[in-house]
Amino acid sequence: MLSTLDYILGPQHLANLQPTSNVNWGIHKSDHACLTVHIDESVERGCGMFRPNLAFLDCLHLRTRFVSDYEESILNMPQNWDPHKRLEFSKVMLRTIVAEYSNKYRKQNSDHIKAVRSEIDMVNRLKCNLLTNNPDPFPLIKLQMIDSDLDILNLKLDELLVIQTKLLAQRSRVKWLELGEK
Repeated sequence: MLSTLDYILGPQHLANLQPTSNVNWGIHKSDHACLTVHIDESVERGCGMFRPNLAFLDCLHLRTRFVSDYEESILNMPQNWDPHKRLEFSKVMLRTIVAEYSNKYRKQNSDHIKAVRSEIDMVNRLKCNLLTNNPDPFPLIKLQMIDSDLDILNLKLDELLVIQTKLLAQRSRVKWLELGEK
């Protein structure tokens, strides 16, 4: 049983890399053959297309500072530039400022998580100290207050971790879109 393959389509620069191929008959009891083509591509890829993370727009103070920084950069643009140059400059400034504020938002969220975790550790140490070294015969009220504070802190930590998870999921999706199957 013989068959022919008319074309293998791909970019020209890959054909110049001398691909090797192998035909494997009888895959999964089929009458079709499996053609494997191996291309040793050691071409480095760039960082890909700019995909902004606009989650910082949910934070009011970052959003207002972002808008004012962008407006300031546009106002400082020379007025004698032609419209095309003005458009390109505004796009570059927008990309730059979005990346800056996206990093600020990510760092702010990370700092909040560290702060809440340290507060939880401190409250847990206080609770442990209260349980072991307490001469007070009625520590129940203090323990209830500490447990209430711990619950509030754990809820705050959960909220921050949800935000961080969304940011990481978006970054993972971007990487999958850039590097995954197409």
